[in-house]
Amino acid sequence: EADLPRANLVVEALGRTGDRYRDRVLALLSQPIEDFTNNPMTWMEGLAVRLAGELRLHEAVPLICRKLQEDAEWLSSECVEALVKIGSDEVVAAIEEDFPISAWSFRLFASHVLEQIHSDHSLQATLRLLDGELSRDVRTNLAEAALRQFSPEAIERIRRMTLARAVDLRYSHIRQMLIASCKALDVRF
Repeated sequence: EADLPRANLVVEALGRTGDRYRDRVLALLSQPIEDFTNNPMTWMEGLAVRLAGELRLHEAVPLICRKLQEDAEWLSSECVEALVKIGSDEVVAAIEEDFPISAWSFRLFASHVLEQIHSDHSLQATLRLLDGELSRDVRTNLAEAALRQFSPEAIERIRRMTLARAVDLRYSHIRQMLIASCKALDVRF
């Protein structure tokens, strides 16, 4: 049994210790896990990712992006949270580099990272990735991420995509987000 609420409290406490556990976290994140049956590293891996986020370990960004490549929902969610907490242009650059050559699940989760890191670099990376994305689901997530940057440039681009039905209007909040962005920035069309 894994007591994740208690484990998360331990991670939070360790996160307040500064760089004391930096090397240990990086070592844990560097370990490949091949056997997921009855292996405590299955849980430790996600907790190490969480701690890397709490510590804002920039050195862990490539390791976390590699973990995000795995198709595991809980681990992927932990990776997203950690990358958002680290929240640097380095994170955005690593995602943009891996994005075009990665599986659908990576691209879907990575678009949530871009949505939550508010910077010019994140906006520009999101718009560039939007150009080459073929998956309608991922394209919709990228469009939402661009709108959450509250940029007039993104508004016009996503408006055109919405009119062309290039994004999925059934399961997203694109229209509401587009209207909210327009109202916030006083943009009319």
